Amino acid sequence: MKLSEIVDMTAGLNTTRLTLEQKENMYSVMDLQNDLEQADGVITLKPDGSEPDYILKTGDFVISLIRGQAAIVSSRNTGRYINANFIKCKFDHSQLDPWYLCYLLNDSSEVSQQRTMLQQNSFSGLYRITAALIGQLDLNLPDIDRQKQAGRIYKSMLRTKYLMDQQSEQIRQITLQFIRRMDPEGEKDNGK
Repeated sequence: MKLSEIVDMTAGLNTTRLTLEQKENMYSVMDLQNDLEQADGVITLKPDGSEPDYILKTGDFVISLIRGQAAIVSSRNTGRYINANFIKCKFDHSQLDPWYLCYLLNDSSEVSQQRTMLQQNSFSGLYRITAALIGQLDLNLPDIDRQKQAGRIYKSMLRTKYLMDQQSEQIRQITLQFIRRMDPEGEKDNGK
């Protein structure tokens, strides 16, 4: 089944039409990366419909057209605006698990191969992802229980990787401080 058959995609705002306040409160690729790495986005099953599609809420599903990555919006990014470099996706969570869709779009080798083929067949010559290209992805979805199980495992893996990366960086910093204290000449040169 094509992704466009089960997902409604809405592009963000054209940046030329944004107010200064909106530009200052724009969702970025770094925000998406943080949402994905920290994997704490709570899934909201029923959107309240009170906010326009270009304003994010906790649990919204977004895809970066620049990076081709998907994430679930965390509470830190509620109220931010998305520009035309992002699309917001709405779908029935009883048919498709959001974290499973994150896995498919971010780390599935099958979907990655499809994306590469579709990009090579596009006439634009650019390797930027488009909503139309994402909609053409052909997904062979397991039943919803398996999706939820795989989605929970994927989310847990992302969170674990984030924590391990944080720990690794702390170890690196402590090690460098220790070495600098041992080497007075290195401390003068480096100053860190």
